[in-house]
Amino acid sequence: MDKCPKQFALVQYYLKELPEEETLALKEHLQECSACQKILGQIESTAADYNSIREDSFARLKAQIKTMPHSPKVTFLRRLFPKQAKPILIAASIAFLVIIGFLVTGLNHSPDFAVNYKGDLGVKIIVKRGDEQFYVQPGQTLREGDALRFVITCSTPGFLSIFTVSADGSSNFFYPELPPELDRYPLRIDTAGENVLEGSVILDNYTGPETIIIYFSSENFSRIEVYKKLVNLAQRINTFIHIPPNDNLKGNLVLIPIIKEKRYDR
Repeated sequence: MDKCPKQFALVQYYLKELPEEETLALKEHLQECSACQKILGQIESTAADYNSIREDSFARLKAQIKTMPHSPKVTFLRRLFPKQAKPILIAASIAFLVIIGFLVTGLNHSPDFAVNYKGDLGVKIIVKRGDEQFYVQPGQTLREGDALRFVITCSTPGFLSIFTVSADGSSNFFYPELPPELDRYPLRIDTAGENVLEGSVILDNYTGPETIIIYFSSENFSRIEVYKKLVNLAQRINTFIHIPPNDNLKGNLVLIPIIKEKRYDR
């Protein structure tokens, strides 16, 4: 290999998706190229750091659940299970954009955490829990019954879809609330600037890792097509990410991982 590979190839190498011949050539190149070693190290570190946080949080959550009394299942929003939804496999190029997008934009854990890059899209998620109110942080633990308010800041009017994907592949749809099979149209945002979405989303009693997915485009889109692309993406790469528009996705994509647990005031 005479020159450094594209970053796409490094991500494919990390995901073990390269053909054997290319894998061996890149492996030899990595032994001599410090620049490519650094990029690959960033990719590996990003995945390892988040997985460690998620596994520790989930272990604590399972220990807490064992001490709780049994409670009847309550569902506030419709949940679709993998058997009902048949999403298509995500393209390797999308995985590349996710990891590289994370490395470019970075992670922010400030008290008023918001996604706001390149002036295209800003996202704040405000949680109300009793008298307490705070912003959602990536990887944060939220509880059943928490009320979420979404504040979307956009540079142009456009179209929006917000949903979640859990570790088992099931989904909740927030805006619009109906699943895409029943309502294929996204939510229309009529004005540029800050938009506080109507109503609050009340979290259900599903427990464990979950990813909030926010997709905004200046052009109208099919919710079912976007959902099919992103549901597998969220399961494969469970980390905070912001991706600006590109050849594979015409809109802005934001993934925010959370951990959900039961509330204790029963």
